[in-house]
Order: sequence, then C-alpha cells, then structure tokens
Amino acid sequence: MQARPAPAATAATAAAAPDLDEQIRHLAAEGRLSRRDMAARLGLSERTLYRRLKALDLG
Repeated sequence: MQARPAPAATAATAAAAPDLDEQIRHLAAEGRLSRRDMAARLGLSERTLYRRLKALDLG
C-alpha cells in the first residue's frame, strides 16, 4: 500500500503558520512548559508539536 500524499495547505493554514511558529518559538524560549502543556496551549497534538519543533530546529 502506498502512502497518501499530504493534503495541500489551504490559504488559512499558510497564513496562520508564521504566527503559530512565533508562538512555538516564544513558548519554547520560556522553557517553563512541558511539550504536552505546550501542545495543549497551542491547540495541537503532541505529535504535531514535535514535527513543528523539528522543522524549526528547536527539538
């Protein structure tokens, strides 16, 4: 079975991504929250947060 291609980003997701990345950078710089708490505060799953942190070279 072949893997499905990732869905194309919508305009809303593309526009929100820089703001979300800034929020992730800010929370990571504070260093007071666990990744589980960071994900909950950002409204993301832990796995999605891990992927974003890796893409931003923060984790």
